[in-house]
Amino acid sequence: MFFSRNIPPSEKVSAEIWRDVTAGQVGADVIKSFSVMLSSIYAPLLTAEDGWGLISQEERRAFSSLLSRFSMSLTDVVETIDFRTSMKLQDPALPDIAAEAASLPSDGAPPPPAVLDRLVQVAAHWRAAAAALLSARDPTLETLDDVGPDSPLRFWRERLAHLNGFLEQFSGAGSTVLLEALAHAPAAAPQLEGWHEAEDRLREAVAEANDNVKHLTSLERHFEILGSGTPQLIAEELSFMFSKLKIVRVMSKYLQNRHNMTGLLVKITNQMIARCRDFLTDGGDIWAQDPAAFLAKIEECVQLNTHCQEQYRTTKHERTGALRELPFAFDE
Repeated sequence: MFFSRNIPPSEKVSAEIWRDVTAGQVGADVIKSFSVMLSSIYAPLLTAEDGWGLISQEERRAFSSLLSRFSMSLTDVVETIDFRTSMKLQDPALPDIAAEAASLPSDGAPPPPAVLDRLVQVAAHWRAAAAALLSARDPTLETLDDVGPDSPLRFWRERLAHLNGFLEQFSGAGSTVLLEALAHAPAAAPQLEGWHEAEDRLREAVAEANDNVKHLTSLERHFEILGSGTPQLIAEELSFMFSKLKIVRVMSKYLQNRHNMTGLLVKITNQMIARCRDFLTDGGDIWAQDPAAFLAKIEECVQLNTHCQEQYRTTKHERTGALRELPFAFDE
């Protein structure tokens, strides 16, 4: 259990203790519990809070951005920790490499034939699990259900956590013992070769996911403004965002793919449309708003659309100064 005062230390706790004190229970998994509290309780509470005193809107936005990134980092840690458990739940038949290795003779002697047959099955099962994990593709750019351009980043963060969790088991000390035992079985040669090939592919996939997370994270600040800023603030951010996109595309193999880059631009456009819709209805029902004020809001949204097209075409024709230039021309 934990208790936290919501009032200054000099004040006494009143009879309305639920207002003065926050209480909760931290489970056995401390990191997971803290991650849930941060993302589900404190982050939404701070976002909705208006009593920020002398703190400017820009400072408030910067703090919320840092809080969001810290929350996502915790989520990544939780994903990695939970991966072994989730794998066992999805496939209860998946053997535990460490447990299998612990059952083998410690003197390096060849295991009995029945044990070798079992180890061949273990290796085949894990290779199949690795192939299934490696075959997963980014679905976020194929659907418009989630309009946010940060959805690819969420996918690659989760994929990186899963790959790291899987590779940790696949190439751990237990797997070394298992492979040494399999070396005594001539029939296991294909499994040994396939195991090393799968391990190499897993490491390549981890490097790819890590690269994608790094480059997409560099765009995160711009995406946050798209999701929370006014049309005027978004318009001011567009030149920086498009220039950053053009530079990142040169460095990121993921965004060098024309299909992926087009999908991300569609997500960005949809996010701006959704933000303008929320901006127009922020004052309540559109028919109940002051007509002059509402027309001014519509004009602000129209100007955002015009500015977005102008900035895109400007970015399309300008050079980044990089050694390698990639075309930045997509269907409009």
